Amino acid sequence: MSRESVSATPWYVVFSKPRQEQQALQQLLNQEYAVYLPMLTEWKRKAGEWRSQVVPMFPRYMFVRPSRPQQGLGPVRSTLGVSNLVRFGLEMARVRPALISALHELEVASARLRAQPPGADLAVGLPVEILEGPFAGLRGVVQASARDRVVVLLDVLGREARVRLDRGALAAA
Repeated sequence: MSRESVSATPWYVVFSKPRQEQQALQQLLNQEYAVYLPMLTEWKRKAGEWRSQVVPMFPRYMFVRPSRPQQGLGPVRSTLGVSNLVRFGLEMARVRPALISALHELEVASARLRAQPPGADLAVGLPVEILEGPFAGLRGVVQASARDRVVVLLDVLGREARVRLDRGALAAA
């Protein structure tokens, strides 16, 4: 099989055991399978500080394909950390390489967007949009910015109103 036909080989969907995606990934790589586990950076507040954590884009799911023509998928089912291959009836779930490429592009773009904690780029004078809460969808201007909260100046019914919001509830407009 040529290199081009290997890259056109479909990917199969693997369902891992709970919170064992990394173990399944490593074991499949040890068996020389091509494996893709899309990841995202997630920001969470803990003890008043933002902390980042890299988590699977699709918890418990990853993609695998044989890396050489004679390699079968049978051993995947008994790999440590793997629950099973996803099936639709008797047919294994297949994913086209184009979708894997699109997921990879999304992963890279997301990593760039989530490089900083939510609201880290909210400077005074910046136009923002409120993403959540009773003012969701409204636009305003950052009037003051502190570590946890941001004061936004809104135009509500022709009057200016100051609203204090969590940084995570805002996005640059």
